[in-house]
Amino acid sequence: MSDKTVDLKTAMEALAIGKHVTHPRGVLTEIDKTLTLKINNGSYDYYAAPPTNGYTIVEPEPEIQYGPMRVKPKDGNKYITIIDANGGMLLTTWRDDRLDNVRFSIGNVFATEAAAWHEVERRKVFHELWCQPGARGYSNNGNRDNYTLHRAVGGWTWGSDNSPRSNLIIPYFNTSIEVLDAINAITPERLNVLLKG
Repeated sequence: MSDKTVDLKTAMEALAIGKHVTHPRGVLTEIDKTLTLKINNGSYDYYAAPPTNGYTIVEPEPEIQYGPMRVKPKDGNKYITIIDANGGMLLTTWRDDRLDNVRFSIGNVFATEAAAWHEVERRKVFHELWCQPGARGYSNNGNRDNYTLHRAVGGWTWGSDNSPRSNLIIPYFNTSIEVLDAINAITPERLNVLLKG
C-alpha cells in the first residue's frame, strides 16, 4: 500500500480503472454522478459527501504464478530451483546451459520462492495420496470399480470413474471408503494444493 495520499480527482481516476481506494473513513467502493461517496467501514455501507483529499490508492498484490515456469527464462535472469527432498532451494542465474535445461525439462525452474514452496507441498501431497492403502492405477478388470477423488461444492469426495484418463496423476481406489480414508488422512485443506499448479 502506498503511504502517499491523493486528492479526490486522482482517487476517482484510480477507482474508474479498477484500483482499490481507501480513506480513513473506510474503503471507497464507488462515487456516483452526484459525487456522493459510498464507503464500507467494515460493517455497513454509507453514503457521504466525498472529502477533497486523504485517499490512498492500494496497489493489488501480484498474483503468484503456481507451478514451474512454462517458458525458459532469458539469459541472465534469476530463477529458483528445488535442490533437495526437504524443499531446499537455490536462487541461480539462467545461462541456458545443460544443467539449466535439465532443470527446465523436469519442471524444476520457478519464478518465485512462493511458487517453488507450493510445488514442494504439492509433490508431498501427491506422494502421500499414492501411499494411501488401496491406491493404484486404473484397472479395466470387469470385477473392479475405479473410485477416485473428486472436488465438490464444500470439499472433497469420492466418485466412480470407469473410464481411464490418459494423464493419470491422482490414483484410483477399490472402494469409496478407501477414498474417504485418504481424504481424511491427508485433510481436505492440504488436498486443495492440488487445485493450483
